[in-house]
Amino acid sequence: MPIEYYIDHERKRIMATAKGAISESDLFDYQKTAWSDPSLTGYDEIFDVTQVENIQDITSASLRQLSRYAASMDKAEKTTRLAIVASKSLFYGLARMYETFRGSINHTLKEISVFRFIEDAEQWLDMENK
Repeated sequence: MPIEYYIDHERKRIMATAKGAISESDLFDYQKTAWSDPSLTGYDEIFDVTQVENIQDITSASLRQLSRYAASMDKAEKTTRLAIVASKSLFYGLARMYETFRGSINHTLKEISVFRFIEDAEQWLDMENK
């Protein structure tokens, strides 16, 4: 699987890393696998795409569909955060598009921000005032 993740229960955070080539189905599979676990309700997430080399069949339509699917899985009673880390301009732009789509959903409980560096993403997630 081109998307691997680690669960940090102490910090209540999922650390996902995508590598190589990723496809639309990889994104949906990750979303379903990781976020179907009820023990992760209320966890924040870092989704790191800095090691992605190319994408297959990921379009604005598929990102909109993914944002709706992801929002439908929100189970937290409070807002959680998703930090997407993308150093390459293409992937940064796609991440911002996803951020916009997800932010336009009224019932979403996920605050999203896109970063170029993992340290900035971690700092944002560590902020006290969520």
